Amino acid sequence: MKITTTQWLRSGPAILTVLLCLGSVNTFAQTAATPGAWPGKQPIKLIAVFPPGGSVDQVARILSQPLAQQLGQTVIVDNRGGASGSIGTAAVAAAPADGYTFAVVFDTHAVNPA
Repeated sequence: MKITTTQWLRSGPAILTVLLCLGSVNTFAQTAATPGAWPGKQPIKLIAVFPPGGSVDQVARILSQPLAQQLGQTVIVDNRGGASGSIGTAAVAAAPADGYTFAVVFDTHAVNPA
C-alpha cells in the first residue's frame, strides 16, 4: 500500500513529529534570544599551554586583542609551559567551569597522554 505525502502528514506519528520539532525550535529560539550574563566583569583568561615566545603564545596574543575589543572585556594571556603542554592543560581543567578560561594549544595536542 502506497501512502502519499498528504496522507502521511495527516497521520498521528507525523503530527507528533512536527509538533515535537516545533516545540524544540521554539525552546531553542527562546534560549538563544535570552540575554546571558556572559561576559561579566571577570577577565577572560587564555592559557597558552607552551612557553612564551612560541607560536602558541603568538596566536594567543593575536587572538586576545580583537577578543578584548569585540567583547569589551579584559583578556589575559597566561603562559603555562612545561611537560609538552600538560601543565597548562591541567590548569585549564582545574579552572572553574564558568566560561572564562580557555586553552590555546597546538593541533597535535590531542595526542598527548592524559
